[in-house]
Amino acid sequence: DISLLRSFPQASVSLHDFWLKGVDVFQNDTLVYAGELTVAVNLASLISGDYEISKIVVADTRLNAIVLEDGRVNWDVMKSSGDEPSPTSDAPASFSVQLKRLTVDNLTAVYDDRAEGVYAAVEALEATCSGDLGSDNTTIRLKAETPSVSFRSGGVPRLSRAEVKAEMDVDADLKNMKFTLSDNTLQLNAIRAAIDGWVDMTDEGVDMDLSLSSNEIGFKEILSLIPAIYAKDFEGLRTDGVATLSATAKGSLIGEDIVPAFDVALDVKNAMFRYPSLSAGVDNINVAAKVQNPGGSIDLTTVNINPFNFVLAGNPFSLTADVRTPVSDPDFHLTAKGKLDLGKIKDVYPLEDMTLSGVVDADMSVAGRLSYIDNEQYDRVSAEGNISLSGMQLQVDGVPDVVIERSLFGFTPRYLELSKTTVKIGE
Repeated sequence: DISLLRSFPQASVSLHDFWLKGVDVFQNDTLVYAGELTVAVNLASLISGDYEISKIVVADTRLNAIVLEDGRVNWDVMKSSGDEPSPTSDAPASFSVQLKRLTVDNLTAVYDDRAEGVYAAVEALEATCSGDLGSDNTTIRLKAETPSVSFRSGGVPRLSRAEVKAEMDVDADLKNMKFTLSDNTLQLNAIRAAIDGWVDMTDEGVDMDLSLSSNEIGFKEILSLIPAIYAKDFEGLRTDGVATLSATAKGSLIGEDIVPAFDVALDVKNAMFRYPSLSAGVDNINVAAKVQNPGGSIDLTTVNINPFNFVLAGNPFSLTADVRTPVSDPDFHLTAKGKLDLGKIKDVYPLEDMTLSGVVDADMSVAGRLSYIDNEQYDRVSAEGNISLSGMQLQVDGVPDVVIERSLFGFTPRYLELSKTTVKIGE
């Protein structure tokens, strides 16, 4: 559809109900579906053949990118050069993008990399981006909102249907590709924060100096990052306690192996939460967690969690973790100590279609390197303590009942010993 009125004095060119499917093994997979793709074009440029595009609208669109286990991708849909028709002219058409506004209305994008075990999805994205992208310097104003961002890596959910909102003003030096952030607000579920600093696109990679700052955060906002809690009567959840969250990144990002120096810290003190409809809560929550890297190799990243303490329905429990060289050879030290009465979980969290009971009693620690285990150098692993489970019953709709009368896991450097165990599944 071509209209001379919709974006007057420019002409608008629209493509409706467009779809593109894959080929071969992907022939039944839709790579792109677009309800509407519209561009606004300078009328004079249509006549001269030098197409000047100033506005783009993308509406009701779905992108679905797939990578199979063998590395084949569904966006490899172009014919080989040998199949292309001969050009009718040696002078190709000229495009000049002098974009003033980009509008995205209801965009869903999925990236499913089955070779690397990575899955990312953004649903129902609404976004606008305005600025004079045809000039050397401009202020780009970005506003975006989505009710659902999900990300999984290695089978572990990192984000699950997280709500994300962003409003950003970016001073853009488009000639030198340097972007300075100011007056920015980023919201992830209930957490609101601001990002300050700059990003510089270079030939080698990306230079940056960024900091995430926030006012004092209530513990309820931190809990909003836990999908199971955010999805269950979150508005009525009672909480107390103080939390601080900070993050910085300064240096160069080059490829996948070189990262800037970064520091992410979470501190929670004397927090609690309780659902009004339930009889108990989780109290005395104290967390100190840091993820750091001095800059350079990603393998220099360290993770430290000490403490992570809480009292669940009257039973105290504590965990600590320290991990170094996570890429080349994870060097770890983990501890767990305390008692959990599984039957009281229903008193602090609204379980549905599930009955759970039993007691977990833990007092264990393990330290070493992954390579020690891979090479069966068990004498170099420090492991001691045990975890016991008694009187456990699990009933879930559609699944056979599970009963564990007693089970004991003993930790030594050479063995993880399972003893005194009786399990009943179904009949």
